[in-house]
Amino acid sequence: MSEVSSQSAVVAAVAPANPVLAAGSPAIRVWPGVVIALAQWVLTYIPGWIFPGTMVHIFSMMLGPIVGVLAIVLWWLFGSRAPVKDRRLVLAIAVATGIATAILCDRSVPLLLFLLGLPAVTTLWVVWLAATRRLAWRPRRLGLIVVIIMGFAYFALIRVDGTDGSIQAKTSWRWALTAEQKFLAERANAQSAGEQANELDEAVLTVEPGDWPEFRGPNRDDRLEGVTITDDWNRSPPKRLWKHPLGPGWGSFTVVGQRLFTQEQRGDDEAVVCYRATDGMELWVHRDTTRFSEVIGGAGPRATPTFHAGRLYTVGANGRINCLDAATGSSIWSADMITSPEVSVPVWGYSSSPLVVGDVVLVLPGRPNGAAIKAYDRATGKALWSAGEGTHSYSSPQLAEFDGVPQVLAVTDVALTSIAVESGDVLWDYSWGTAGMQRVLQPYVDGDGVLICTYFGIGTRRVRVGHTAGKWSVTMDWESKDFKPYFNDLVVLDGYAYGFDSNIFCCLDLKTGKRAWKGGRYGYGQVLLVADQKLLLVLSETGEAVLLKADPTRHTEVCRFQALEGKTWNHPVIVRGKLYVRNAGEMACYDVSPAESVAAK
Repeated sequence: MSEVSSQSAVVAAVAPANPVLAAGSPAIRVWPGVVIALAQWVLTYIPGWIFPGTMVHIFSMMLGPIVGVLAIVLWWLFGSRAPVKDRRLVLAIAVATGIATAILCDRSVPLLLFLLGLPAVTTLWVVWLAATRRLAWRPRRLGLIVVIIMGFAYFALIRVDGTDGSIQAKTSWRWALTAEQKFLAERANAQSAGEQANELDEAVLTVEPGDWPEFRGPNRDDRLEGVTITDDWNRSPPKRLWKHPLGPGWGSFTVVGQRLFTQEQRGDDEAVVCYRATDGMELWVHRDTTRFSEVIGGAGPRATPTFHAGRLYTVGANGRINCLDAATGSSIWSADMITSPEVSVPVWGYSSSPLVVGDVVLVLPGRPNGAAIKAYDRATGKALWSAGEGTHSYSSPQLAEFDGVPQVLAVTDVALTSIAVESGDVLWDYSWGTAGMQRVLQPYVDGDGVLICTYFGIGTRRVRVGHTAGKWSVTMDWESKDFKPYFNDLVVLDGYAYGFDSNIFCCLDLKTGKRAWKGGRYGYGQVLLVADQKLLLVLSETGEAVLLKADPTRHTEVCRFQALEGKTWNHPVIVRGKLYVRNAGEMACYDVSPAESVAAK
């Protein structure tokens, strides 16, 4: 008997412990948690890959974490077989840590904490239990608590520096300097070193042939005519003339003569800045003490300045309208689009680039009760009239003419509306309501019709405008779900539209609304048409400049080069053979003149 006992003692000493089978150690049922965690990731992200830019994408991103967390909680409380007291303890610690993280994290993080943090922590939860099956319960339980706390703690230590068009977040440590802070520090050093431009020609500026005086060019259609550029960047790569950091903002450049105008955020100030086109040096800056920022786009103004008759008209993200002397930046007048407590800044900020027609300046504040579009006296800033329905708009007014009658088009979440400039009277409207949806693109005038584009899988419509016996009529020609751009404008050549269906480039037949082709992944970029050469210059979301053929039969990429670093949603501009590009962190100028022009220089 003693011999048997001693043998048992030796076996017990050298054999590996199996605490799962040991008396008093719980046999945790982990497999349901693993299945739930996997299903949570599938539900949250796979639909967005299959149906990008649709309501399916949005709902899955929101629904996945909710369903996953609830399912994990139910499994843990009722199906895990963990000791009852430990189920309650671990869940209480997880809830308390999650709430503390939401309170203590950077203000840019709560959305990421919901979309990514909850799935990540619940996944770590089940992975830890699955990987520690052979541990005794006490260290296993302690490790689980540590894993949950550390998983949440990570999200308390980071900052979200915006997202791309697919809502994929870019993060950094919350104590690291932002790109904007680095820019401000570099700018302060440059000023102290006397590196800014000194001369300031105060002569009245006038628009010259080839200038780009407003958003998307003179006709607001991103179309270049009478211009040629080099089309072989492999043999004759664009020469970079200069590249500089700048403050965040999502507008583009206005170019008049040798001056570039744009808007950017500089700390607590929203700035309208004039740069010298030849070297990118700052000439003047106008500041307003206001700041706008949101998680998706980040900080900064959204609109592009408009040049008219020696003056510059701008709209800030918080609704500030400025009229400035374009030569010096001195203020002539200013106004505020928010004039009552019932009105608030839209979720993504005011984005309407001003339109000057005759003696009025038009903007799209997007308000209900007949005030979606608003007019100001361009000389004095006095509010003149409001018209149109819609609670919000991220579009810009568009000048059009039908049956010889000039009019301004405005697109909102409620309708496409045409307004007589002088009186503010509504000539006609076309209701296509999209409750809760954002409309961002301008209406595109296509002969006797207008293209209206809507994201979230809704698509594009072409409506025909008629005018008989003094009465206007608007009828739909076709509706297409083959073309669903978000904030990425389109261009048109020879009856075909070229632009982005979500994040994939495509070509659409404007006679039928049918897609001609789809191909080319450039993220959520922007496109510029060089009409004489039938070329498309795409500035991708990652800052690549890509040259495509405007060919309705196939997608043909000619060449590309990296023009900028970082997320790029801003429209490119070409003026007199120079390509001007910017994003939220830097701007650059490249010589894209034809090879023979470069040789002549």
